[in-house]
Amino acid sequence: MYASIVTKLEFINMPEDLPPILIKNNPVEIGIYEGDICDRDGCQGVIQQTAVENCSCHINPPCSSCTSTTLYCNTCGWDGDHG
Repeated sequence: MYASIVTKLEFINMPEDLPPILIKNNPVEIGIYEGDICDRDGCQGVIQQTAVENCSCHINPPCSSCTSTTLYCNTCGWDGDHG
């Protein structure tokens, strides 16, 4: 079924019904962590995290402001919440 070793969306012997980004012959390692190069459709932007606003961790950590930040690309506009 799936290979036991997986690195950033690269699988061996993958099922046919997975999204196309996962079944390319030469998988591209797209950015999924803060600081990664985006590489969606060749984008050279950097994945960043949205700024925290109205943090209330000093009252009840972790607060929803800190746990609901999202990742985005500063160049192509990719947003982790909207794929």
